[in-house]
Amino acid sequence: MHDAVLIYLLRERNGKKEVCLGLKKESARCFGVGKWNGFGGRVESGEFLRGAAVREIHEECQIEIAACDLGLVAILEFSFPDLDPALDWDQTVYVYIVESFSGEPQETEEMQPAWFPLTVEHLPWEKMWSSDKLWVWLVLSGKKIKGQISFKGRGDEVLSSEITPVK
Repeated sequence: MHDAVLIYLLRERNGKKEVCLGLKKESARCFGVGKWNGFGGRVESGEFLRGAAVREIHEECQIEIAACDLGLVAILEFSFPDLDPALDWDQTVYVYIVESFSGEPQETEEMQPAWFPLTVEHLPWEKMWSSDKLWVWLVLSGKKIKGQISFKGRGDEVLSSEITPVK
């Protein structure tokens, strides 16, 4: 199991909150292609979690953030028991919210960013990870959680999940 980070950008525009999600492009690495998600990825050897978050969001959408502006909202363990363990798909994901950043998200080789109104009905659930309905809205609405989610295959179906609120 490896560590990964996931970052959700939030902003207020015209008096309404929005969240920026990125659509993983075909040219990207194989994980999550065609899905809307926050920005992030694997923590590299010798790297701190917040440093990985700063690096990943810049690589994926050209946004500049300060590590101190990252708010940890979730720690989730994702497992893929059907897949070859040698491929190291299982991961502990540290989920952050950031509301202070520089720049406007830009399309990169890996991700196509877009802003969505921060409401349950406006998020592209049908094109997100199958587990996202279980936890994403909780963290986007201000809750802190921990959990474990097990997937069938490459993540198209949730086998089991346990989400717990934390203080």
